[in-house]
Amino acid sequence: QEQPECRDWPEQPQRPPPAYVPPPPPQWGGPFPATEDPFPAADALFSPAETPSEHVPAPPETEPTSSSSSSSNGTGGDCTDAPPATVPFEMALEQFESVEELGQLSVLQMKLMLTRNFVDYRGCCEKAELHEKLSWLWHQKRKHRDDAFGEEDLCKICMEGCVDCVILDCGHMCTCTGCGKQLSECPICRQYVVRVVHVFKA
Repeated sequence: QEQPECRDWPEQPQRPPPAYVPPPPPQWGGPFPATEDPFPAADALFSPAETPSEHVPAPPETEPTSSSSSSSNGTGGDCTDAPPATVPFEMALEQFESVEELGQLSVLQMKLMLTRNFVDYRGCCEKAELHEKLSWLWHQKRKHRDDAFGEEDLCKICMEGCVDCVILDCGHMCTCTGCGKQLSECPICRQYVVRVVHVFKA
């Protein structure tokens, strides 16, 4: 028997793999239906009976003050509800001529006056207690002013006030309280001023 002849078939060239084509992006849908617009127009947020201007609150109406009403009536001089005259915060304790004038100060002004003169008012809850401390301080200052003192008791800075404070940490007493608070160093030893403490002479 004759064997079939083996023919050499030409080799087929290998085709390259197809290029990668990304899938198309998904259509916007999210949690909304495809027929619903995720960004509705501004007009669709309000009903036809409502407009955006209705949601803006109207500004409150201001009532005329009592001062304007009194001036319009022309009877400002006869008004008895005028606030009492207050003493400014810048006034010093020496400018008051009597203890009764100190009673016209408010609680805040009394505390400020005591703080400026280095007097501790902690524990004073009533205005009468603050007035008592302020009256005692006023009498002390008036006593120092009325007493005749020599040159050794004069402030070495202004030469007008009396020596009524001690400079810490050096401990020198050579100025009044007003001048001592303005110093950065002691005029005697040139040491740095840490604190100025008001003192009282018995």
